[in-house]
Amino acid sequence: MITQEKLRSFIHYDPNTGIFTRIGYLDRWGNFVIKNKILSVLSGEGYLIISIQGKRYKAHRLAFLYMFNTDISDNFEIDHVDGNRGNNKLTNLRIADRCINMKNKSLYSNNTTNVIGVSKFGNRYRARINVNGKRISLGLFDTIEEAAKVRLEFEQKFNYSENHGRNNESKTQRCIPIRRSRLASESVCIGYSNGC
Repeated sequence: MITQEKLRSFIHYDPNTGIFTRIGYLDRWGNFVIKNKILSVLSGEGYLIISIQGKRYKAHRLAFLYMFNTDISDNFEIDHVDGNRGNNKLTNLRIADRCINMKNKSLYSNNTTNVIGVSKFGNRYRARINVNGKRISLGLFDTIEEAAKVRLEFEQKFNYSENHGRNNESKTQRCIPIRRSRLASESVCIGYSNGC
């Protein structure tokens, strides 16, 4: 990992905006060139990547190194509180262990019910939750609303983030599609007051 001193000699990080700018670089003749250029490339995982002297680093890791002169150990992760991997404002980053970070996950793209922890099981809905690395079945329910309500109660009981299960594509939370007829469908929000 690069040192804080070397990082600060090439790059400026603004903790209020989360933006990294290149303040200088060595050209091919060895001259230091000053240039205020915004840095970062989006990775396939959605993280911002910054290259320094041919090596690639995740921007959120560089933010911690820049501000606190520390590299997060293998036992911890840097969690983006709002779930936006591109938002590297210091107020949006926190050190978390794997368990806490997993309680702040967005909805998987292959989720068919649009409710995290709830899946179709025959003609009913199954609710499950992970607690301390173990999957717990919360039961089978006749409606998706019943399953979602029980799942949400357990999320609150086990201190899951209120952002857990958000849908990053639509920026909505806890919205469940309800089909009332073949022609019309609508969404109902469960739990939080953020709205659909």
